[in-house]
Amino acid sequence: MHFAQSLTIQSLRAPEKMAIKDDRRTITYRDLNARVNSIVHGLRNLGLKKGDLVCQLQGNLIEHFELLFAIGKAGMIRLPLNPRANPSEWLHIINSFEPRALVFDQEFATAVARLKPELKGCSCCISVGASTFEGAVSFEDLAVRFPSSEPETDIREQDPYIIQATSGTMGIPKAALLSQLGTIKRTLIRAVDLGNSAKGVYLAVTSLANTASTFYGLSQLYLGGTVILRNRFDPVDFLETIGREKVTNVSMVPVMGERILEVPGLDQYDLSSLEIFISYGAPLHRQTRRKLIEKVTPNLVETYGITETGPITNLMPHDQLRKEDCVGQPTMHTLIRIADREGNPLPPGETGEIVVRTPYMFMGYLKNPEETAKVFKDNWFYTGDVGRMDEEGYLYIVGRSKNMIISGGYNIYEEEVERVLAAHPKVKEAAVIGVPDEKWGEAVKAIVSLRPGVEVREEEIIEFCKENLASYKKPRSVDFVAALPRLSSGKVAKQQLREKHWEGHEKKIA
Repeated sequence: MHFAQSLTIQSLRAPEKMAIKDDRRTITYRDLNARVNSIVHGLRNLGLKKGDLVCQLQGNLIEHFELLFAIGKAGMIRLPLNPRANPSEWLHIINSFEPRALVFDQEFATAVARLKPELKGCSCCISVGASTFEGAVSFEDLAVRFPSSEPETDIREQDPYIIQATSGTMGIPKAALLSQLGTIKRTLIRAVDLGNSAKGVYLAVTSLANTASTFYGLSQLYLGGTVILRNRFDPVDFLETIGREKVTNVSMVPVMGERILEVPGLDQYDLSSLEIFISYGAPLHRQTRRKLIEKVTPNLVETYGITETGPITNLMPHDQLRKEDCVGQPTMHTLIRIADREGNPLPPGETGEIVVRTPYMFMGYLKNPEETAKVFKDNWFYTGDVGRMDEEGYLYIVGRSKNMIISGGYNIYEEEVERVLAAHPKVKEAAVIGVPDEKWGEAVKAIVSLRPGVEVREEEIIEFCKENLASYKKPRSVDFVAALPRLSSGKVAKQQLREKHWEGHEKKIA
C-alpha cells in the first residue's frame, strides 16, 4: 500500500477529467498517471532505486506533482528545497543529506550549474526544461521516452516517503520524515475535516515546497478533484482565477489575505464558488479576519499545525467571530494537552506547552536522533508552542517558547504584543523582538509598518500597548519601516530583525 496508488485509481475512475492546470498547460488524470509511470521507469534507468533521496528545486508547476507521485510509486524519498532560499542554503541541505538526484526548474539552472562541483552524493541533475549544462538529464525525456505501464513496486506502509527540512542553518538541519501511510492519513484527514470532494477545485498560491500547500493539493487530487497552480501570488489574478475557474477552496498565509483586501473594487469579483478559505502559518489579526469574512467569504477556516505533526486544530467558520484569538478544536484523531515543565497535564485556562498525539506523526528527524529524542516523551510530541485550552476544548496560542522575551524576570511572548499592535488603526503590520538591555536583561522592541498616508509617533504606539497590556509588556522602543522582511512562507523574518541587535550578545531563553 502506497500513496501514489490513489493516482492510478483516479486515472481509471475519471481518465479525461482535468487533474492539474498551471500557467502553461493542463493535464488529465490519464495523462498524469502515464507520465508519472514513465518517470518512474526513467529514474530507475538512471540507476536510482527504492530508498534513494530525490531533491526537488521546483516551483508550482505540473512537473512538481509529476515528480512527487513518481517518487511515491518508486519507493524513493522526496526532499523539497525552498525556491526562494539562498543557493548556499540549498547547498547546505543537499550536502547534509546527500540525495542521489536533484530535479530543478530551468530558472534555477545557472545556480545549480555553479553548485554542481560542490554537491555531495548527488550523481544526477535533472532539468525541467531544456538541458542547460553538460550532463544534465531532461525531465521531459523521462516523462515520454519510457513505458507508461504501471511499475512493479515493493513498497510498505512504513517506508519513508516525504522529508521536510524544518530549520537549521548550522550542523544537520531538522528534517522531518513522513511515511507512505502517514502521507495517506494526513491527506485523508485534511480532506474529511475540510469537506473536500471530487467536485472540488483547489487554487494553490503558496509554494509546494511548503508542507501545508503540498498536502492541501494532494488531498484534492486524492479525491479526484482539480488543482490550479500559480507560480507567483498576485492578488488580482487570484480573484480573477476564482471566478473564472469556479475555485472552491484556497489556502494562504495571512499576509496574502491582507493584500487581497487592498485590491480596489474587491466587491466586483465573483467569489461565490468559494467553499473553504484557509488561513495558516500565523495568526490572523482580528481586523483582517473580520474584513475577510465580510468582503471575501464567510467560509473562513484558520488552521494550526506543524511539519512534524500535520494539522492539529481547525477554527471553523461558525466559530470565527465567537472565538477571538483562537486556533480552534482538534482535528480528527488528534489529542492535545497543555503540559507544565515536568510534562504534567494542566487544567483548562492554565498556560503551558502544547503537546500532541496524532496517527500521522512524523517518523523522526533524518540523521538527527538527538533532536528526535528531545521532542518526544511518552509518545507525546512537544511542539515548543505555548498555549491554553478553554472549557470547550478550543486551543489558544500564547506564543513560541523560543519567541519569549525575559525582561526584568517577567516572561513576555512576542505574539501577544503583536496582536495588540495589529489592532492599532494606523498600523499595517508589526513585529516584536527582544533586544539587549543593561537594566532589564531584555527589552521589548516593536518594528512597525504604517498604513498609507498616516503618521504616528513612537510614544503613541507605546501608550496604545500600555492601555491594552500589562505595563511591563509594552514596547520600550519602536522602529518604523516601509515593510517587514519576510520568508518565502510569508512569515516575518524575525531572525533577520534580531541579528543587528544581538551581535556580540548571547540571548538566553529559559
